[in-house]
Order: sequence, then structure tokens, then C-alpha cells
Amino acid sequence: MRCGEKWHQGHKCSLAIQLHALQEVWNLCEDLFTKTESSEPDTPVTADQSFMLMSATTVSPSFHPRTLQFQGMLQGKSINILLDSGSTNSFLDTNLAASFQGVQQLSVPTSVKIADGGSVPCTAQIPYAEWSIQGYVFHSTLKLIPIGTYDMILGMDWLQAFSPMKVHWLQHWVQIPYGSHTVVLHGSLSQQLGCSVVQLHHLSAEGDDFSSSGHSDLPEIQVLLS
Repeated sequence: MRCGEKWHQGHKCSLAIQLHALQEVWNLCEDLFTKTESSEPDTPVTADQSFMLMSATTVSPSFHPRTLQFQGMLQGKSINILLDSGSTNSFLDTNLAASFQGVQQLSVPTSVKIADGGSVPCTAQIPYAEWSIQGYVFHSTLKLIPIGTYDMILGMDWLQAFSPMKVHWLQHWVQIPYGSHTVVLHGSLSQQLGCSVVQLHHLSAEGDDFSSSGHSDLPEIQVLLS
């Protein structure tokens, strides 16, 4: 293969690789090195499509009490906002956005990947949308996707813009720089989570164990102990 000349007794190969030998090698391997043209056009990939991600919590069918949520305002309407460091961008629910102004269609529709392996379509956005939490006004470009559980997701684009910040996850508040000073935004649990009231009583009985004494005046307690 290096020489390319026909062998005969006493033949010695040339020290230099001959051009016609390289051509023969290329002819044998051409199919391996030549990229096959696809019959279908490549799908255009934008920068947003490559980097727009969401955590699985944002599309969960139920609220999570340990998440940091806020009640905010967008174009005069009250919205439930989730603070989510697992999302790369800020998003707004598609169905809710149907009643808002300033919606613009994306020139290239894209999709947002979810941490659980799925994806949701994104075809529009509200650029530089003005919204507020507890009277403090902010501006964000909101990508429109079907969320369902929450109205709006604040992602890393907003978190990075207001860094450094201080977060107290147990007490549900976040302290951020706002102009020349800092402000504290207090989170709230969703009303859909409900609440429970527990009333405790101390009961004592002499002699036999209370659970077997059969107090007729406390039948509910007896059923519970049984």
C-alpha cells in the first residue's frame, strides 16, 4: 500500500510515498471520511434553545410548601411567582399571558428542556415586561410556556441581575440590592396548601390504663385511643 508498484522478485519499495498510492488509499476510505448529506434540512438551533432549562418543580401538578413563592402584580393582575434557581430564564404561563399586552412571537420557535427529561414548547415572549412584588418594580423578558401550577417563574437571569443576595429559606424571605439600598421580599405559602389546627388535651386516669377504662363521657377519645 505504501509503494503501489507491482511486486516482483528483488523489488524494493521507494522510501517516499507515491501519490498514486495515496489516491488508492483515499478511494478505499472515501466513504468513511465523506459526510453523508441528509435528505432533511437541519433544524435551526438558537442560543436560547441550547440553554433554556427548567427544574421539574416548576411543572409539578401540585404546590410545594418548601419553595419560595411571592404574590406579585403584572399589568394590574395578581400572579403567583416561584423563585427557582433551577430555571435558566424567567417564564410566564401561556394561558395567563393570553390576556396580557406586549406578547411577541419568536422568529424561531424553540423548546425548553425540563430536568425530568421532558420539554415544553416556547413560541412567544413578553420583552422587558414590568412587574412588581410588594410595591418594588422589576423588568424581565418573560418566555411564554405552559406552566399550570404557577403563574410566573423567576429564573437565574433575574437572580444573577440582583446578586449578591441573602435568602432565608426557613422564614421565606430574600434580601436583594435595589438601587442604592437593599430590600427584603417576603415570600408566602400558597392558599391552596391549606392549614390545620391541632388542639391538645392532657388526660389522666387513676388505676387501669386509660385506653381500657372505657370512659362513657369521652367516647371520641376512647375511639381514638382504641
